[in-house]
Amino acid sequence: GDPFHLSHPLDAGQRIDFFISHSWQDNVAVKWQELSVLAKNFQASNGRYPTFWMDKFCLHSSNSDPTVALQGLTVCIKACDRIVALCGSTFPNRLWCAWEVFAMTAFLRQREAMERVQFIPLKEVVGGVLFDVQQAFKEFDVANTECSSFVDYHRLMRIINAVGRSDFNAKIRLIVSQMDSCIGGQGAEIEEPQRQHWGEGLELIAAENAQEPIAEEKEVVTAEVDPAAEKA
Repeated sequence: GDPFHLSHPLDAGQRIDFFISHSWQDNVAVKWQELSVLAKNFQASNGRYPTFWMDKFCLHSSNSDPTVALQGLTVCIKACDRIVALCGSTFPNRLWCAWEVFAMTAFLRQREAMERVQFIPLKEVVGGVLFDVQQAFKEFDVANTECSSFVDYHRLMRIINAVGRSDFNAKIRLIVSQMDSCIGGQGAEIEEPQRQHWGEGLELIAAENAQEPIAEEKEVVTAEVDPAAEKA
């Protein structure tokens, strides 16, 4: 059935702890294991389990309108304190995954981005070798990414082309290359005009949507994950 029923609207004053970015093609069991570890560590530090926003649970499967998805994604990301990218072997090749990482950091200075974005490499063996997410992203090119929806692909690529493909690629490579750096390290700072340019690209979403039929406004929903709970 639709796992949407496992999520619920945010309560008054409640925020989402983690926005979960992941590839649907990556190993489900490995992703669940990493989320369980994340939840247990958070509970040990905060006395409660975290709230997650995850597309599998927080979006209606019947709603495939890319306009609604683009509108909602920015809202949901801004409602989350941090973004966690579960990086498996297919993550670098998925357009939506790259867009989520970009959207989360487009308006942030490098230091703030490193504080809010956490990459968790999934322990997967590819071709007899342990998958290395940083190596996979060293030559990231959005032109090589894929998307299960033809409509989604062309909508996202239209915005990325307006931002600038080379800038988009450089942004993604930089974020991933710095993911193991300590906060306040010597990572390359992004120039203010360049960050503003990226932000203007996101504003194109609103401009495009203004010409589309107005979609019904949706509540931000959140899923609370207890690692002790039985997996569906």
